[in-house]
Amino acid sequence: LDPKHIESRFGLLQFHLQAPGIAGGDEDVAQTLAVELASIDTVSGHRARATLKFNDDDESGGMAELYGALKINPTHADTLAQVLGYLDSKKRAADAEPYIKTALSAAPSDPKIHYQAVKFAALTGRNTSEALLLADSILSIKPTPEGVNVPGAHFRRAQLLSALNRKPEALQAAQIAAKLAPDSEMITDYLDTLQ
Repeated sequence: LDPKHIESRFGLLQFHLQAPGIAGGDEDVAQTLAVELASIDTVSGHRARATLKFNDDDESGGMAELYGALKINPTHADTLAQVLGYLDSKKRAADAEPYIKTALSAAPSDPKIHYQAVKFAALTGRNTSEALLLADSILSIKPTPEGVNVPGAHFRRAQLLSALNRKPEALQAAQIAAKLAPDSEMITDYLDTLQ
C-alpha cells in the first residue's frame, strides 16, 4: 500500500535476518531492503546498514552507522534509543550524554527525546532531578505520544525517585509500572528489590 513505508521495510529486513531460510528468511533480501531504505531516507539507510553489521557481529561498524545517522538527524529518537541501549549493554551509558544533550537542545519539547533523556538519567544517575520533571511531563500527556513506553516511563521514574532517596514514591511508581507490564522481568525484579 505504501512502498516507501520505512518501518514496514525495517520489519521485513529484521525478519529476513532472523528467520531461518525454511521460514522465508534470506540475507540477500535483507541487503536489498537496506539499499532500498537508504534510497528512501538517509538516516534509515544508516540504521539498516547498522542492523546488517550488528547481525554480522561487526559492532564497531554498526555503531559507526548509528553515529552517522545521529550526525544527520540528532533528534531521531529510535536511533538515539539504539545508541543508548548499545552503550548501556557495554556498561558505557554515560558515553551517550553528548547525544542526549544535542537531541534535547535541537528538540526541547519532543516527548520521545524526553523519554530517552529520562532513560539516560535513570541508567547513569546524572541529571536525575531534571529527568524526573521530564518523566512527569511525559506521563501527563494524554493521549500518550507515539514512541513513548508508558510502563517504561513509570519504571524509569521509579529509578529516578530511588536515586533521589524518595523511596515510598519510587515504590509506588514501580508498582504502577508492574501493573501496566506484568510480564516484564526487569520491572518485576526492580519492584522486588525496592520492596
